[in-house]
Amino acid sequence: MILAELAGAEGITVHLRSDRRHIKDRDVELLRQMMQARLTIEMAATPEMVEIACRVKPDQVTLVPDRPEEVTTTGELDVAANRSAVRLAVERCQPVGIRVGNSVDAAAAQVDASKEVGADAIEINTGPYADAPDGDKPQQLARIRESAERMVGMKRRRGLHGSVVAYVARHISTRSPCDDGAHTGRPAAMDIIGLDLHKRDSQLSIKAEDGTITERRIVTSRERFTAVLGGRGQARILLEAPTESKWVARHLESLGHEVIVADPNYAPMYANRSRSTKTDKRDARTLLDACETNAYRPAHRLFEARRRVRAELAVRESS
Repeated sequence: MILAELAGAEGITVHLRSDRRHIKDRDVELLRQMMQARLTIEMAATPEMVEIACRVKPDQVTLVPDRPEEVTTTGELDVAANRSAVRLAVERCQPVGIRVGNSVDAAAAQVDASKEVGADAIEINTGPYADAPDGDKPQQLARIRESAERMVGMKRRRGLHGSVVAYVARHISTRSPCDDGAHTGRPAAMDIIGLDLHKRDSQLSIKAEDGTITERRIVTSRERFTAVLGGRGQARILLEAPTESKWVARHLESLGHEVIVADPNYAPMYANRSRSTKTDKRDARTLLDACETNAYRPAHRLFEARRRVRAELAVRESS
């Protein structure tokens, strides 16, 4: 997992089961001490696991079912039937700075129960959609869409869980930005921003929670980015990877935003852009659309903490 972080992973998810078949307590403790990336622990909503989480303090815990007889996790957490246990986990973890997510099936009762107990994140299982015959897929997609729509307006987080999340996210009307094959938890009320970055001036395309789009052109400077983006809630910002992207990405992250630097050579991101009509405003809108539908490939970013680790490893290998 440390190698995954050194290779550029921005988050690691581990599953600490009651039988410890995947990973053990000491492993989780060492990961927390060594990792700079975001650490998420999947676990059951039991007093034992909550106690471990409060001691280790991962960035997030995702509550899942834990059945001793299963080979791997099957099904999702029934929050509606286990409100007391889930609420207790939320009330214990949140005060020590741990976000709490529930991994649930696409069902209104589960989404409503998760909101009721105060969860910070809700992951919707896309497995039934992936497994359904072609004739049943529209019905499964409708269930996912309905569940996502019930989360609109939450001042918390939502996401999709499974192997087809990127495809599903493109086919639901509400915004559910997510990573293909990953466990996610993005703010539902998060603005989405496409940033066409240039040395002197940059173009912003900003989509607010209510769907309105604002176009702005600003001077490329720390002062202007702070003035325009520093006083708003957390946003998800997609920009390409020119020379200026390193300091801009770090500065925007320091303002509390989620920043993705996209690989400019990823052709699908520009599939609908015409070269004859290329403008900075169109490029910013293209980046906005790509951010909203996950039609991008992140560029490799070597964060300062990882640079230090690599330097230390290189010294050890040479000595």
